[in-house]
Amino acid sequence: MSASAITTTLRLLADERRLRLMHLVTHAELAVGELAVILGTSQPLVSAQLAQLRSGGLVALRREGRRSLARALAVAPDLARAAVVEFGQSPAARRDLAAARVSIAARERECASTGLGLRAAPGRSWEAFAHGLLALLPPMRIADIGPGSGGMALLLAREGHHVLAIDRDGAALTRLAARARREGLAARIECRRGVAEDLPLAAGEVDCILMSQLLHELEQPADALRAARARLAKGGRLLVLDLEAHTETWVRERLGHQHLGFRKPALRELLRSAGFANVEVRSSGRDPHAPHFEGLIGTGVRKR
Repeated sequence: MSASAITTTLRLLADERRLRLMHLVTHAELAVGELAVILGTSQPLVSAQLAQLRSGGLVALRREGRRSLARALAVAPDLARAAVVEFGQSPAARRDLAAARVSIAARERECASTGLGLRAAPGRSWEAFAHGLLALLPPMRIADIGPGSGGMALLLAREGHHVLAIDRDGAALTRLAARARREGLAARIECRRGVAEDLPLAAGEVDCILMSQLLHELEQPADALRAARARLAKGGRLLVLDLEAHTETWVRERLGHQHLGFRKPALRELLRSAGFANVEVRSSGRDPHAPHFEGLIGTGVRKR
């Protein structure tokens, strides 16, 4: 290894963010967006740092659809590998890897068909099962609060429900509206910009409100639950999908979580205090991937 190459490697890995990136892509191929979430920074900054690592012969980038994925080169200098191994002993490195496993698991769930029973059975999937169940329900007006990529909103719309997607992120709503148009669902998905604590809905406008992985991101989840009850029609139902209480504190900085999940009694009390009746809270299963988050399902009805 030349003196110039040594100097370049030392300069690149002297920056903590680049060292963290190098450590992550040594263990897994990760998208720029995933790396930005894990490091708690912007995608443009991650792209710029990866470009420097690439120019230094440490990282390779490839395109996959709209995503850019990064991985460490197998021929990276011994000096770089030694730095990664040393950094890998730190608590920060372990937190980064735990967050990476969560991100990869989410990607696999989104992109791959999750088996319901044997994977080899054609058509046997959770998505097919969900479509079947939704087909049994009468058409409803459903508010999806914080729809994320819009997967649930699109699923509901495909089965004949009218979905009001509400999010503070205007760009996310624009992407969802574009997807709805491409799939011929524009008449069934209406996007409104707003916040969970002050929903842009008229009283009684919707039959069901869905809050999927939202409450733990809110500073005051009780405010959002009270707003939801106020907008539901009489007899309307609330569906909350969230996380059981956990100890993965890295989600605060990396993912912006305000709460480390909820214990069942605490979530039950939140729903009751907001005025919901027939409250039920139960487990929805354990993620098979580390750190094995456990899900919760909470339901309630607006009686009057």
